[in-house]
Amino acid sequence: MSRYSHSRLTCFEQCARKFLWRYVWKVSPATEGVEAFLGKRVHDTLESLYEDLIRGAPVPDLAEVLGRYERLWDRTWNDSIQIVADRKPEYYRRAGDACLTTYYRKHHPFDAGTTVGVEKWFEFPIDADSPHTIRGVIDRVDIAPDGAVEVHDYKTGRRAPTLQALATDLQVGLYEMAARMQAAVPRLAA
Repeated sequence: MSRYSHSRLTCFEQCARKFLWRYVWKVSPATEGVEAFLGKRVHDTLESLYEDLIRGAPVPDLAEVLGRYERLWDRTWNDSIQIVADRKPEYYRRAGDACLTTYYRKHHPFDAGTTVGVEKWFEFPIDADSPHTIRGVIDRVDIAPDGAVEVHDYKTGRRAPTLQALATDLQVGLYEMAARMQAAVPRLAA
């Protein structure tokens, strides 16, 4: 049985040799790009925020959220983080602060829906007769006030994708399939 994910499929589409190294031979890159590092720290900070809200904790103020981010950054920064542009690490740290500040101000007091899970794994067969599956992780799943299931995927890029780009995005399609199948997929529904 083979398992496929958005990351694996996109990697193969971009470069079959990269796919071979990463997923067949299991060779990990020796460095991590600063943009990926920044994205992971923002993601981890938002995951922590929503986990607290699920547990019923009060909404933290912006200073506490930014403090979490700063502590994560300091604890995980290392010399293998690769910066290609002519910028210092502090530039990227501040970019993460800006992402979180914008997000916090837009969504505070975080009551537009009910968060039912963060980092929700899903897996479903490619088709009814196939031993092959699609799997992935959804950053956050909410139930909207109208009862709709909302799938949230955090992005730290400079530009939000257009609706046209989202309509043909593989990851969005996989998330939609997972959300539609939630009753049949215990790991997502739980």
